[in-house]
Amino acid sequence: MAAAFGDAYGEGLDIDFRDEVSGRTTHVGGMARLDGGVLTQNINVRYCVRADQAALIRRLKARCSAGGFAVERLHNDPPCYTPPQHPAIAELLRAYEAVYGGGAEPYVMGGGTYARKLKNAVGFGPGVPDPAPLYGGGHQPNEGVRIQLLTNMIEIYADALQAIDRLV
Repeated sequence: MAAAFGDAYGEGLDIDFRDEVSGRTTHVGGMARLDGGVLTQNINVRYCVRADQAALIRRLKARCSAGGFAVERLHNDPPCYTPPQHPAIAELLRAYEAVYGGGAEPYVMGGGTYARKLKNAVGFGPGVPDPAPLYGGGHQPNEGVRIQLLTNMIEIYADALQAIDRLV
């Protein structure tokens, strides 16, 4: 277990991979449970856009087996990726820049996103250059967002949705 989770980039699980689009694969050992003498360990892997999914799964299973573990329930949610040259990306950036000015760059995030559940969707949210758009720490008690960020995002979303509607 220590070897498997000694890093956050898949080295201990033999699934380390990186690409120029999304960077490094990351993973976390989530919930662990001991029930009736059986240890169950959740593993959340966020692999790179260009990774060979089948090969990563084979390597993960082989590494777990070598450590005396079995992969029994596997749920694979492939990464969601839209190339930056897609016309919708240009419209989203334009809507963002209309409020915040120039300098917007599309990026690939390491987390899961709602976009993977919708056909032809992209993740688009309030990743803004404000010095402190959030307070209380992300995903922490008392997390909050500044009202100005919300009003800016309403303006951006309204513009972006109209632009995307014109594309389709």
